[in-house]
Amino acid sequence: MDYKKLTIGQMAELNRVSTQTLRYYDKFGILKPNLYNKDTGYRYYNMSQCAVLDTITHMKSLNMPLEQIKAYIDTGDYDSFISELTDKYTKIKEEIRRLENIEAVLKRKIDDYQKRSLLPPDGVPYIEVIHQRQIYKFDTHINYYYNGNSIEQYEHMLRLFKNHLLEKDLGIEYFYNVGSIMKKEDFINQNYVSTELFIFLQAQHTFKKYDIIKPNTYLCMTCENTDTETEYIQLMYDTIEKNYYQIAGDYICEVVNESFAFDSQKRNMTLKLQIPITFHQSGTAD
Repeated sequence: MDYKKLTIGQMAELNRVSTQTLRYYDKFGILKPNLYNKDTGYRYYNMSQCAVLDTITHMKSLNMPLEQIKAYIDTGDYDSFISELTDKYTKIKEEIRRLENIEAVLKRKIDDYQKRSLLPPDGVPYIEVIHQRQIYKFDTHINYYYNGNSIEQYEHMLRLFKNHLLEKDLGIEYFYNVGSIMKKEDFINQNYVSTELFIFLQAQHTFKKYDIIKPNTYLCMTCENTDTETEYIQLMYDTIEKNYYQIAGDYICEVVNESFAFDSQKRNMTLKLQIPITFHQSGTAD
C-alpha cells in the first residue's frame, strides 16, 4: 500500500466511511484529495489526511454541523471553535435535563395508571401512609368550588397555570394530572375554597422554588366523578370527627389518571382525595 497515494476506495475502507462520503467532502471543500488525475478522474489521498477525516468524524458525532467544522479546519480559529463547543455543550445539557424530566414524567404516568387498579372502591374512606413529595404550587386566585361554571372555571385555572409554566420556562412536560389544594383552615371550617393548583416534581427537577409535602398518614378516598368531590369531602370530614382524628395539614386533591371523554368533550378524571391526620390518643376509633 502506497501511503502517499491511497485510492478513494482504500481511504474509505481504512476509515470505515463510504466513497460517497469522501466525494461529498471533496465537493463541500472540507477534505479534498491530495492528488487528482484529470485524465482518469481518480482521486488519491495521503495517509496523513486521515487526521483531518478523524476530526470531521469526531465533530460530526458531537452534532457539529459541517459548516462549523470546515470553518475551524480552514481558519484554525481555536477560540471561536471552543466558543461553538461551549454553546453546544450548554444546549446538550439543557436537552438532557428536558429528556430526564420526560423520562420521570413517563414513569410517573405509568405508575399512576397501574396504581388506579389498586385503589379501594369509589367513596370508601381508607388510611394510607404516603411518602414525601415535591410539588410546585401556583395560586390562580380563582375558586373552583361553588360555581355554576365549574368545568369552564377549572379549565381557566389550568390555562393560567400552564401559561405561567411557559412564561417561566419551568418544564411544560410536568403539566399533567394537575391537582388542587384546600387550606387546612378552610377544610376544618368546611369552607370550600381552592385556588391553588400544583404539579408533582421528580428528584432531578431544576425548579428553584418548590414545596415539600412531608410524609404522613392520610385519610384518603377515591373519587370517580368530580361532581361528587364536595360530597366526599364532607364524608371525609365526618369520618375524621367520628374517629377522633386530628387534621394535620392541607387537603390535597390528586388526579391519579386522566383521559378525554369524547362524548362530553371534558376531562374524565380519577381523583384521590387526601387529608393528613394524626390519631388522638384519648379518642376511640371505630
